[in-house]
Amino acid sequence: MIRSRHWSFWACACLGAVTLTVPVQAAWIMTEIPNLPGWVGDTEMTGINESGEVCGMGNYVVNTSSTPFRFDGTTVTELPFLPGADAPIALTTGINAAGVICGYSHNATGDSRACYWVGTTIYTIPYPPDANPDADLRVYDINDAGVMVGYCWNTAVQRTAFYYKDGVSYSLDAAIQTSGLTGGQQSASAVNNNNVICGSADDAMGIASAYTYDIDTGVLTVLGQIGFADNSATSINESGRTIGRGKYYSFDQYYGVVTHYVTWDFVDPAPTASQWPGGLNDHNRVVGSSYVTGGGRWGWYSDGPPYGGVIRLDPPGWGSAYFEGINNSDWIVGFGDAPAAGDETRGFIIKPPPGDADHDGDIDLADYDEFADCASGPAEGGGFVPPSEACLRAFDFASPDGDVDLDDFAAFQGTFEGS
Repeated sequence: MIRSRHWSFWACACLGAVTLTVPVQAAWIMTEIPNLPGWVGDTEMTGINESGEVCGMGNYVVNTSSTPFRFDGTTVTELPFLPGADAPIALTTGINAAGVICGYSHNATGDSRACYWVGTTIYTIPYPPDANPDADLRVYDINDAGVMVGYCWNTAVQRTAFYYKDGVSYSLDAAIQTSGLTGGQQSASAVNNNNVICGSADDAMGIASAYTYDIDTGVLTVLGQIGFADNSATSINESGRTIGRGKYYSFDQYYGVVTHYVTWDFVDPAPTASQWPGGLNDHNRVVGSSYVTGGGRWGWYSDGPPYGGVIRLDPPGWGSAYFEGINNSDWIVGFGDAPAAGDETRGFIIKPPPGDADHDGDIDLADYDEFADCASGPAEGGGFVPPSEACLRAFDFASPDGDVDLDDFAAFQGTFEGS
Protein backbone atom coordinates (compact mmCIF):
# COMPACT_ATOMS: atom_id res chain seq x y z
CA MET A 1 0.00 0.00 0.00
CA ILE A 2 2.76 2.46 0.88
CA ARG A 3 4.65 1.71 -2.30
CA SER A 4 1.52 2.31 -4.41
CA ARG A 5 0.96 5.65 -2.72
CA HIS A 6 4.54 6.77 -3.36
CA TRP A 7 4.42 5.44 -6.91
CA SER A 8 1.47 7.65 -7.81
CA PHE A 9 3.10 10.64 -6.10
CA TRP A 10 6.28 10.34 -8.15
CA ALA A 11 4.98 8.83 -11.42
CA CYS A 12 4.63 12.18 -13.15
CA ALA A 13 8.36 12.83 -12.78
CA CYS A 14 9.76 9.53 -13.98
CA LEU A 15 8.01 8.31 -17.12
CA GLY A 16 11.20 8.51 -19.14
CA ALA A 17 13.21 6.54 -16.59
CA VAL A 18 11.00 3.50 -16.11
CA THR A 19 11.55 2.32 -19.68
CA LEU A 20 15.22 1.57 -18.98
CA THR A 21 16.12 -2.05 -18.33
CA VAL A 22 19.93 -2.03 -18.41
CA PRO A 23 21.43 -1.23 -15.01
CA VAL A 24 24.19 1.35 -14.75
CA GLN A 25 27.43 0.27 -13.08
CA ALA A 26 27.80 2.69 -10.20
CA ALA A 27 30.99 4.21 -8.84
CA TRP A 28 31.52 3.25 -5.21
CA ILE A 29 32.91 6.00 -3.02
CA MET A 30 36.36 5.46 -1.55
CA THR A 31 38.00 7.29 1.35
CA GLU A 32 41.70 6.73 1.98
CA ILE A 33 42.64 6.65 5.66
CA PRO A 34 45.55 9.02 6.26
CA ASN A 35 48.87 8.02 7.76
CA LEU A 36 50.17 9.88 10.78
CA PRO A 37 53.34 11.93 10.31
CA GLY A 38 56.34 9.68 10.72
CA TRP A 39 54.57 6.46 9.74
CA VAL A 40 56.36 4.41 7.11
CA GLY A 41 55.64 1.13 5.42
CA ASP A 42 52.27 -0.59 5.36
CA THR A 43 48.97 0.37 6.95
CA GLU A 44 46.40 -2.38 7.44
CA MET A 45 42.74 -2.27 8.50
CA THR A 46 40.92 -4.99 10.41
CA GLY A 47 37.41 -3.94 11.45
CA ILE A 48 34.51 -1.49 11.11
CA ASN A 49 31.48 -0.83 13.34
CA GLU A 50 28.01 0.52 12.58
CA SER A 51 29.13 4.11 13.12
CA GLY A 52 31.87 3.74 10.54
CA GLU A 53 34.71 3.74 13.09
CA VAL A 54 37.56 1.49 12.01
CA CYS A 55 40.61 -0.07 13.61
CA GLY A 56 43.95 -1.00 12.14
CA MET A 57 47.72 -0.80 12.39
CA GLY A 58 50.42 1.49 11.02
CA ASN A 59 54.12 1.56 11.83
CA TYR A 60 57.10 3.80 12.37
CA VAL A 61 59.81 1.23 11.61
CA VAL A 62 59.31 -1.15 8.69
CA ASN A 63 58.97 -4.80 9.75
CA THR A 64 59.81 -4.12 13.41
CA SER A 65 56.80 -2.19 14.67
CA SER A 66 53.01 -2.24 14.47
CA THR A 67 51.13 0.70 15.97
CA PRO A 68 47.42 0.13 16.70
CA PHE A 69 44.97 2.94 15.92
CA ARG A 70 41.35 3.91 15.44
CA PHE A 71 39.91 6.17 12.77
CA ASP A 72 36.59 7.92 13.44
CA GLY A 73 36.06 9.25 9.94
CA THR A 74 38.17 12.33 10.56
CA THR A 75 40.99 11.64 12.98
CA VAL A 76 43.55 8.87 13.36
CA THR A 77 44.25 8.15 17.04
CA GLU A 78 47.17 5.97 18.11
CA LEU A 79 46.53 3.34 20.78
CA PRO A 80 49.08 2.28 23.41
CA PHE A 81 51.05 -0.94 23.75
CA LEU A 82 51.23 -3.00 26.92
CA PRO A 83 53.51 -1.41 29.51
CA GLY A 84 56.95 -3.00 29.34
CA ALA A 85 56.37 -4.59 25.92
CA ASP A 86 59.58 -6.01 24.48
CA ALA A 87 58.80 -4.43 21.10
CA PRO A 88 56.36 -1.78 19.79
CA ILE A 89 54.07 -4.37 18.26
CA ALA A 90 50.29 -4.63 18.73
CA LEU A 91 47.51 -5.70 16.38
CA THR A 92 43.83 -4.78 16.38
CA THR A 93 41.34 -7.46 15.34
CA GLY A 94 37.83 -6.06 15.90
CA ILE A 95 35.72 -3.12 17.06
CA ASN A 96 32.23 -3.08 18.59
CA ALA A 97 29.38 -0.56 18.54
CA ALA A 98 30.78 1.34 21.55
CA GLY A 99 34.14 1.72 19.84
CA VAL A 100 35.91 -0.80 22.09
CA ILE A 101 38.73 -2.40 20.11
CA CYS A 102 40.12 -5.87 20.73
CA GLY A 103 43.46 -7.32 19.73
CA TYR A 104 46.77 -8.31 21.21
CA SER A 105 50.07 -6.68 22.13
CA HIS A 106 53.54 -7.95 22.80
CA ASN A 107 54.31 -8.31 26.51
CA ALA A 108 57.67 -8.09 28.27
CA THR A 109 58.66 -11.61 27.22
CA GLY A 110 57.72 -11.17 23.58
CA ASP A 111 54.48 -13.18 23.68
CA SER A 112 51.19 -11.92 22.27
CA ARG A 113 48.86 -10.96 25.13
CA ALA A 114 45.13 -10.51 24.47
CA CYS A 115 43.91 -7.01 25.27
CA TYR A 116 41.32 -4.39 24.47
CA TRP A 117 41.28 -0.61 24.24
CA VAL A 118 38.62 1.69 25.71
CA GLY A 119 39.39 5.14 24.41
CA THR A 120 43.17 5.26 24.65
CA THR A 121 43.46 2.99 27.70
CA ILE A 122 44.64 -0.59 27.26
CA TYR A 123 43.40 -3.52 29.37
CA THR A 124 44.43 -7.18 29.38
CA ILE A 125 42.15 -10.18 29.69
CA PRO A 126 43.00 -13.18 31.88
CA TYR A 127 44.23 -16.53 30.66
CA PRO A 128 41.67 -19.39 30.75
CA PRO A 129 42.38 -22.09 33.39
CA ASP A 130 44.23 -24.55 31.13
CA ALA A 131 46.34 -21.98 29.30
CA ASN A 132 50.11 -21.75 29.37
CA PRO A 133 50.78 -18.27 30.80
CA ASP A 134 54.15 -18.19 29.03
CA ALA A 135 52.64 -18.51 25.56
CA ASP A 136 50.45 -16.48 23.20
CA LEU A 137 46.89 -15.48 24.12
CA ARG A 138 45.03 -13.79 21.27
CA VAL A 139 41.53 -12.47 20.67
CA TYR A 140 39.99 -12.03 17.22
CA ASP A 141 36.53 -10.54 17.73
CA ILE A 142 34.37 -8.63 20.19
CA ASN A 143 30.58 -8.23 20.34
CA ASP A 144 28.62 -5.24 21.60
CA ALA A 145 28.42 -6.69 25.13
CA GLY A 146 32.21 -6.98 25.29
CA VAL A 147 32.39 -10.76 24.83
CA MET A 148 35.68 -11.66 23.11
CA VAL A 149 36.91 -14.86 21.46
CA GLY A 150 40.26 -16.23 20.39
CA TYR A 151 42.79 -18.92 21.16
CA CYS A 152 45.64 -19.72 23.53
CA TRP A 153 48.22 -22.48 23.94
CA ASN A 154 47.56 -24.93 26.75
CA THR A 155 50.12 -26.66 28.93
CA ALA A 156 50.19 -29.61 26.49
CA VAL A 157 51.30 -27.18 23.74
CA GLN A 158 47.98 -27.42 21.93
CA ARG A 159 46.11 -24.48 20.44
CA THR A 160 42.86 -24.12 22.37
CA ALA A 161 39.80 -21.97 21.66
CA PHE A 162 38.40 -19.77 24.42
CA TYR A 163 36.04 -16.88 25.11
CA TYR A 164 36.04 -14.00 27.60
CA LYS A 165 32.86 -12.77 29.26
CA ASP A 166 32.23 -10.52 32.28
CA GLY A 167 35.82 -10.54 33.44
CA VAL A 168 36.40 -14.31 33.13
CA SER A 169 38.05 -16.39 30.37
CA TYR A 170 36.61 -19.84 29.58
CA SER A 171 38.16 -22.69 27.60
CA LEU A 172 36.14 -24.34 24.83
CA ASP A 173 38.38 -27.41 24.73
CA ALA A 174 36.06 -29.75 26.65
CA ALA A 175 33.01 -28.81 24.58
CA ILE A 176 34.95 -29.19 21.33
CA GLN A 177 36.39 -32.57 22.21
CA THR A 178 33.05 -33.86 23.53
CA SER A 179 31.56 -33.06 20.12
CA GLY A 180 33.99 -35.42 18.42
CA LEU A 181 36.46 -32.79 17.24
CA THR A 182 39.96 -32.80 18.69
CA GLY A 183 42.48 -30.67 20.48
CA GLY A 184 45.64 -29.35 18.89
CA GLN A 185 44.34 -26.91 16.26
CA GLN A 186 41.32 -25.10 17.68
CA SER A 187 40.29 -21.50 17.15
CA ALA A 188 37.38 -19.23 18.00
CA SER A 189 37.14 -16.63 15.24
CA ALA A 190 34.04 -14.50 15.83
CA VAL A 191 31.07 -13.91 18.13
CA ASN A 192 27.72 -12.27 17.39
CA ASN A 193 25.44 -10.26 19.68
CA ASN A 194 23.46 -13.40 20.53
CA ASN A 195 26.65 -14.78 22.13
CA VAL A 196 27.09 -17.44 19.45
CA ILE A 197 30.71 -18.18 18.57
CA CYS A 198 32.05 -19.63 15.32
CA GLY A 199 35.40 -21.26 14.80
CA SER A 200 37.15 -24.39 13.63
CA ALA A 201 38.91 -27.44 15.03
CA ASP A 202 40.44 -30.58 13.57
CA ASP A 203 38.39 -33.75 13.30
CA ALA A 204 39.75 -37.24 14.00
CA MET A 205 41.37 -37.32 10.55
CA GLY A 206 43.19 -34.03 11.16
CA ILE A 207 40.94 -32.13 8.74
CA ALA A 208 39.66 -28.74 9.85
CA SER A 209 35.92 -28.63 10.57
CA ALA A 210 33.76 -25.62 11.42
CA TYR A 211 31.60 -25.30 14.53
CA THR A 212 29.39 -22.87 16.42
CA TYR A 213 29.05 -22.61 20.20
CA ASP A 214 26.17 -20.92 22.02
CA ILE A 215 27.55 -19.41 25.22
CA ASP A 216 24.13 -19.01 26.84
CA THR A 217 23.00 -22.62 26.29
CA GLY A 218 26.37 -24.35 26.24
CA VAL A 219 25.49 -26.13 22.98
CA LEU A 220 28.26 -26.79 20.46
CA THR A 221 27.18 -27.62 16.91
CA VAL A 222 29.59 -29.17 14.41
CA LEU A 223 28.94 -27.62 11.01
CA GLY A 224 31.30 -30.02 9.29
CA GLN A 225 32.80 -29.56 5.87
CA ILE A 226 31.71 -28.79 2.35
CA GLY A 227 32.45 -31.79 0.18
CA PHE A 228 35.50 -33.76 1.24
CA ALA A 229 37.78 -30.90 2.17
CA ASP A 230 38.76 -28.98 5.27
CA ASN A 231 36.65 -26.02 6.24
CA SER A 232 36.68 -23.03 8.57
CA ALA A 233 34.21 -20.51 9.96
CA THR A 234 35.62 -17.02 10.35
CA SER A 235 32.62 -14.69 10.84
CA ILE A 236 29.02 -14.98 12.06
CA ASN A 237 26.09 -12.58 11.81
CA GLU A 238 23.04 -12.07 14.03
CA SER A 239 20.95 -14.70 12.24
CA GLY A 240 23.68 -17.29 12.77
CA ARG A 241 24.98 -17.44 9.20
CA THR A 242 28.71 -18.08 9.08
CA ILE A 243 31.34 -17.57 6.42
CA GLY A 244 34.72 -19.20 6.02
CA ARG A 245 36.86 -21.10 3.54
CA GLY A 246 36.54 -24.55 2.02
CA LYS A 247 37.89 -26.60 -0.85
CA TYR A 248 35.82 -27.74 -3.80
CA TYR A 249 37.52 -31.14 -3.73
CA SER A 250 39.99 -32.73 -1.36
CA PHE A 251 42.70 -32.66 -4.05
CA ASP A 252 41.97 -29.10 -5.19
CA GLN A 253 44.66 -26.50 -4.54
CA TYR A 254 42.12 -23.67 -4.50
CA TYR A 255 39.99 -22.53 -1.60
CA GLY A 256 36.65 -20.81 -2.04
CA VAL A 257 34.66 -18.60 0.34
CA VAL A 258 31.77 -20.57 1.82
CA THR A 259 28.72 -19.71 3.89
CA HIS A 260 26.71 -21.91 6.19
CA TYR A 261 23.06 -21.59 7.15
CA VAL A 262 21.47 -25.05 7.32
CA THR A 263 23.65 -26.08 4.36
CA TRP A 264 27.04 -25.10 2.99
CA ASP A 265 27.20 -22.95 -0.12
CA PHE A 266 30.05 -21.41 -2.10
CA VAL A 267 29.66 -17.66 -2.49
CA ASP A 268 31.03 -17.92 -6.02
CA PRO A 269 30.48 -21.36 -7.55
CA ALA A 270 33.24 -20.93 -10.13
CA PRO A 271 36.17 -18.86 -8.84
CA THR A 272 39.28 -18.57 -10.96
CA ALA A 273 41.65 -18.68 -7.99
CA SER A 274 41.77 -19.01 -4.22
CA GLN A 275 39.53 -16.70 -2.20
CA TRP A 276 39.74 -15.35 1.35
CA PRO A 277 36.72 -14.27 3.41
CA GLY A 278 36.66 -10.76 4.83
CA GLY A 279 33.32 -10.41 6.62
CA LEU A 280 29.55 -10.52 6.34
CA ASN A 281 26.78 -8.34 7.68
CA ASP A 282 23.23 -8.91 8.87
CA HIS A 283 21.92 -8.56 5.31
CA ASN A 284 24.03 -11.63 4.41
CA ARG A 285 26.26 -9.53 2.18
CA VAL A 286 29.82 -10.77 2.01
CA VAL A 287 33.20 -9.25 1.17
CA GLY A 288 36.52 -10.92 0.57
CA SER A 289 39.60 -11.10 -1.62
CA SER A 290 40.73 -13.29 -4.49
CA TYR A 291 44.24 -14.26 -5.45
CA VAL A 292 45.50 -12.91 -8.74
CA THR A 293 47.49 -15.42 -10.77
CA GLY A 294 51.08 -14.26 -10.67
CA GLY A 295 50.69 -12.32 -7.43
CA GLY A 296 48.44 -9.87 -5.65
CA ARG A 297 44.78 -9.86 -4.66
CA TRP A 298 41.63 -8.02 -5.63
CA GLY A 299 38.63 -7.27 -3.43
CA TRP A 300 35.06 -8.30 -4.10
CA TYR A 301 31.55 -7.81 -2.74
CA SER A 302 28.65 -10.27 -2.92
CA ASP A 303 24.99 -9.38 -2.55
CA GLY A 304 24.23 -12.54 -0.63
CA PRO A 305 24.56 -16.31 -0.59
CA PRO A 306 23.93 -18.80 -1.90
CA TYR A 307 25.62 -17.99 -5.18
CA GLY A 308 25.22 -14.26 -4.81
CA GLY A 309 26.55 -12.09 -7.59
CA VAL A 310 30.23 -11.36 -6.93
CA ILE A 311 31.18 -7.80 -7.84
CA ARG A 312 34.85 -7.01 -8.24
CA LEU A 313 35.62 -3.63 -6.68
CA ASP A 314 39.01 -2.38 -7.77
CA PRO A 315 39.87 0.99 -6.20
CA PRO A 316 40.90 3.16 -9.19
CA GLY A 317 44.67 3.32 -9.53
CA TRP A 318 45.30 0.93 -6.64
CA GLY A 319 47.13 -2.38 -6.80
CA SER A 320 46.25 -5.38 -4.66
CA ALA A 321 43.19 -4.84 -2.46
CA TYR A 322 42.17 -6.72 0.68
CA PHE A 323 38.59 -6.38 1.97
CA GLU A 324 38.51 -7.10 5.72
CA GLY A 325 35.04 -6.17 6.98
CA ILE A 326 31.58 -4.82 6.16
CA ASN A 327 28.95 -3.16 8.37
CA ASN A 328 25.17 -3.09 7.99
CA SER A 329 25.34 0.06 5.85
CA ASP A 330 27.51 -1.98 3.44
CA TRP A 331 30.56 0.15 4.20
CA ILE A 332 33.64 -1.91 3.43
CA VAL A 333 36.96 -1.52 5.24
CA GLY A 334 40.19 -2.78 3.77
CA PHE A 335 43.67 -1.91 2.61
CA GLY A 336 45.68 -2.08 -0.56
CA ASP A 337 48.57 -0.77 -2.62
CA ALA A 338 47.92 2.96 -2.81
CA PRO A 339 48.77 4.84 -6.04
CA ALA A 340 51.19 7.23 -4.34
CA ALA A 341 52.69 4.75 -1.88
CA GLY A 342 54.68 2.44 -4.13
CA ASP A 343 54.56 -1.07 -2.73
CA GLU A 344 53.18 0.11 0.61
CA THR A 345 49.57 -0.46 1.63
CA ARG A 346 47.12 2.13 2.90
CA GLY A 347 43.75 1.69 4.58
CA PHE A 348 40.45 2.70 3.03
CA ILE A 349 36.68 2.71 3.46
CA ILE A 350 34.47 2.03 0.43
CA LYS A 351 30.81 3.10 0.51
CA PRO A 352 27.98 2.32 -1.92
CA PRO A 353 27.20 5.20 -4.28
CA PRO A 354 24.10 7.34 -3.77
CA GLY A 355 21.15 5.82 -5.60
CA ASP A 356 22.33 2.22 -5.26
CA ALA A 357 19.88 1.46 -2.46
CA ASP A 358 20.23 -2.33 -2.62
CA HIS A 359 24.03 -2.05 -2.90
CA ASP A 360 24.37 -4.51 -5.73
CA GLY A 361 26.72 -2.36 -7.78
CA ASP A 362 24.20 -0.87 -10.23
CA ILE A 363 21.38 1.69 -10.44
CA ASP A 364 18.34 -0.12 -11.78
CA LEU A 365 14.57 -0.61 -11.37
CA ALA A 366 15.02 -2.25 -7.97
CA ASP A 367 16.59 0.99 -6.75
CA TYR A 368 13.71 2.93 -8.28
CA ASP A 369 11.29 0.88 -6.17
CA GLU A 370 13.37 1.71 -3.11
CA PHE A 371 13.23 5.39 -4.01
CA ALA A 372 9.43 5.20 -4.22
CA ASP A 373 9.28 3.86 -0.66
CA CYS A 374 11.76 6.45 0.62
CA ALA A 375 10.13 9.49 -1.00
CA SER A 376 9.17 11.94 1.75
CA GLY A 377 8.68 15.25 -0.02
CA PRO A 378 10.45 18.39 1.22
CA ALA A 379 11.24 18.74 4.92
CA GLU A 380 9.30 22.00 5.11
CA GLY A 381 6.14 20.39 3.71
CA GLY A 382 3.08 19.68 5.82
CA GLY A 383 2.95 16.26 7.49
CA PHE A 384 6.61 15.59 6.74
CA VAL A 385 7.93 12.32 8.15
CA PRO A 386 11.74 12.08 8.20
CA PRO A 387 13.05 9.22 6.04
CA SER A 388 15.12 6.46 7.57
CA GLU A 389 18.88 6.74 7.78
CA ALA A 390 19.15 4.09 5.05
CA CYS A 391 16.92 6.19 2.77
CA LEU A 392 18.93 9.33 3.43
CA ARG A 393 22.20 7.55 2.74
CA ALA A 394 20.86 6.23 -0.56
CA PHE A 395 18.90 9.17 -1.94
CA ASP A 396 19.52 12.46 -0.10
CA PHE A 397 22.35 13.36 -2.45
CA ALA A 398 21.26 16.30 -4.61
CA SER A 399 21.92 18.68 -1.71
CA PRO A 400 21.81 16.73 1.57
CA ASP A 401 19.05 18.38 3.58
CA GLY A 402 17.36 15.60 5.56
CA ASP A 403 14.63 14.70 3.07
CA VAL A 404 14.06 12.72 -0.13
CA ASP A 405 12.24 15.05 -2.49
CA LEU A 406 11.98 16.09 -6.13
CA ASP A 407 15.45 17.64 -6.11
CA ASP A 408 16.85 14.28 -5.07
CA PHE A 409 14.72 12.51 -7.64
CA ALA A 410 16.11 14.70 -10.43
CA ALA A 411 19.65 13.71 -9.40
CA PHE A 412 18.64 10.08 -9.02
CA GLN A 413 17.00 10.01 -12.45
CA GLY A 414 20.21 11.26 -14.02
CA THR A 415 22.16 8.52 -12.29
CA PHE A 416 19.55 5.96 -13.32
CA GLU A 417 20.02 6.95 -16.96
CA GLY A 418 23.78 6.61 -16.67
CA SER A 419 24.58 10.29 -17.06
